This record gives sequence, C-alpha cells and structure tokens, in this order.
Amino acid sequence: MFKKKILHAKQLNLKEITSLLVIAPDNFEDFILATPAISALKEALPPDGKLTVMIPSKLRKIASRASGIDKILCFNFINCLPSFFNLMFGGYEVLVNFASDSFNSILASAICPARAKVAYALKKETKIYNFFHNLKLQTIDSPQHRIVKYLNLVRFIGANTYDFTPKINITEEDKKYAADFIKRNEITNKDIIIGIHATSLNESKRWSINKFSQLVRNVVEKFNARVIVYYHENEKKRLEEFMHVIRNKALIPDTTDYMKLAALSTYFTCFICNETDFMHLLSPFTNLIVIWSDTDPDTNKPAGNNHEILQASDGSPDSVPVSKVTDAIKKYINIPS
Repeated sequence: MFKKKILHAKQLNLKEITSLLVIAPDNFEDFILATPAISALKEALPPDGKLTVMIPSKLRKIASRASGIDKILCFNFINCLPSFFNLMFGGYEVLVNFASDSFNSILASAICPARAKVAYALKKETKIYNFFHNLKLQTIDSPQHRIVKYLNLVRFIGANTYDFTPKINITEEDKKYAADFIKRNEITNKDIIIGIHATSLNESKRWSINKFSQLVRNVVEKFNARVIVYYHENEKKRLEEFMHVIRNKALIPDTTDYMKLAALSTYFTCFICNETDFMHLLSPFTNLIVIWSDTDPDTNKPAGNNHEILQASDGSPDSVPVSKVTDAIKKYINIPS
C-alpha cells in the first residue's frame, strides 16, 4: 500500500508519479472529448510514467487509437476478478475519475488504494461518490464545453494545456482502407468530396431526409461533387430510405468502423451532419458544417476553428435552409457566394 493520502491538490506533483489510472467516460462521444485531458495527463508525467485507462469493452478500439494511453483496462463483471486484482495491486498512485457516479466508477474508486483520487464533487455532499475521492474540484453553475470540463479537472492537479483538439490517431491500416475506397470509386484529387450523415435517428436534432436529398442534388449538379454517406449500424433502414430518395447519387462505405471512417474523411472537402458523435470524431480531420438544434453550441460544438455551426432562430434544425448549407459548402471550395 502507498503512503498516507494526499489531502490537497498542491501536494501532488505529477512529475513524481510513475503510475496513473484514468476512469474514462463510458460512452464514445464523451471519451473522444476527454482525450485532450488524457493526453495532458500523460505529458505531465515523467518519461517513465505510465497511464492506464479504465473503459467499457465497447470502447477498447477507440482507446487504442488515443494518444497518451499506455495500458487499457476493461472493467466488467465477466472479468471482475482480474480487474479487482489490477485495481488493488496495479501500483496506481493517482486516480483521475472522468466518469459519472456509475456503479463501476464508484466501485473502482473504492477498490483502488491510490493516494490521490481526483474527481468533480457532486453537489449532493452525502453522495457515496464524493466519499471515495479525496481531491474534489467543485463544479461551476455556468455552462462550459465538455472538453473544458475535463481539462479543468486535470489542470486542478497540474496538467496544464490549452489544446482542445481530440487526440485520436489514424493507423496505417485505416489509411489503406480509405485509399483503397478512393481508388476503387475512381475519385481523384481534383474531385470535390462531400461527406454527410443524413440518417440520424434523433428526431429533435436532425435535418430532414428531404433537405439532405436537396443538398445532394445541389452539390452534384452545381459543383459536380462526389458525395459519401456515413451511417451508424442501427441506421440501415433509414439509410435505405435515403438512398432511394436520392436515387443512389452517393457512395456508401462498406463499414461503420469509426477509425476507417475518420481516415476516409481526410479526403473530404467538408462533412455535413447534425449534433452526432461524428462531429467530434471527425473534427481533427476535416471541415465540418453542423446543423444545430436549440441547445447552446458553446457547450458541445466540435473543437477547432475550421468548422461552421448553422442554427435557426427557432432552434429547429429543419428550419435551416438548404441554401444556407450550400453557401457554407461554397466557402470550403472557394466559390464566391
């Protein structure tokens, strides 16, 4: 076991920490948004310092592509005994909890004997989650971007960075898939390539299929663009409907693998979508045009300056006109509006 608990953040020097455990968010989008903070933690450790991330099994692949992670620990009830052993005897000196007060998050914090257990304090002080963390940062009431929220937690213990870009790496295998797709479909470097996600199942946050189909017709007829449609595995029925409406005037990748799609997006002129996980995944790799709903974009917009947020005054995504999206595309292909 380690020395006595650290009681104040100023007592913690990350340059002296050789083993750190991050309890990562348990969903894809939040994990992407936490990667700048995870990378900042790794950079704050000494050269021989190791960073382990605890994630659900479903996030193993994306975690393997994230910068700064030395080891992945998948914590679940199927492999609970090895996970318990790792948490208890893995030598973790610091635990940083990005997850909510879920059962797994609380259990891992309770088992791990780290001297410093860092998390945001829950406002209800009697919550058991608060009890198992000895270095707690108070939450603020004003809205903030989720990337900033994660970064503020690691700044609290000395990992200072102002780099908000998601830290996801594309492998050579993923690049080969993208290059083969481009070659197979006879796309050249002179082509305007427009990516879209037209099949979102979230009714309150989506542009209609009819408007996406008008957009496809516009970019094909006006710009002679090649259109590539992204989709999630559970959106196949809606994808079939969309392809029927546009009369198959677009290409569909034969995969829903996030990192292969990220690699393919590096060829795009821009990508058009609603508020979906694609906007965060693709933000480091291509220009984005995001058709927004009635929420505040400043709390969840994609990182970077090469993106455009289109929001109607009434907050309805479907109130954003096709002409406005078309004009936004023109800016990326250097065509005067």
